[in-house]
Amino acid sequence: MKLDKYEVKSMKLDKKLLILGFLVMAIETVAAQQTVMSLINALICRLITVLWGISAAVATIVIVIAGIKWIGSSEDAGARAQAKATIVHAIIGLVIVIVALSIVNWAVTGTSISRTFTFQCS
Repeated sequence: MKLDKYEVKSMKLDKKLLILGFLVMAIETVAAQQTVMSLINALICRLITVLWGISAAVATIVIVIAGIKWIGSSEDAGARAQAKATIVHAIIGLVIVIVALSIVNWAVTGTSISRTFTFQCS
C-alpha cells in the first residue's frame, strides 16, 4: 500500500503538532516552577510568622515574671509600681506587634484580616 503525497504531508503535520503539543506542556511545567520572587516571599512569610511567635512568647514570659514580682513585693510600693509598669509595657508592645502584623498582612494580601493572629501568605 502506497501513500499519496497528501497523506504523507498530513502525517508529517500530525507529528509536528504532536511535538509542538509536548513542547507547550513542557513550557507550562517550567512556568509552574517557583520564581526567585516567590521564594523570597515564602522566606519573608516564614520569617514574619516566626518573629510573631517569638514576640508573643517573650511578651508572655515578661508578663509572668512581672506578675510574680508584683505578687512578691507586697510591702514595697516602688517594686509594685515597677512590676505594674513592666506588665503595661509588655502589653503595649504586644499590641504594637499585632497592629504591625495586621498592617503588613493587609499590605501583602490587599484584603481585610479575617484572622489577626495568623499571617496569610499569598
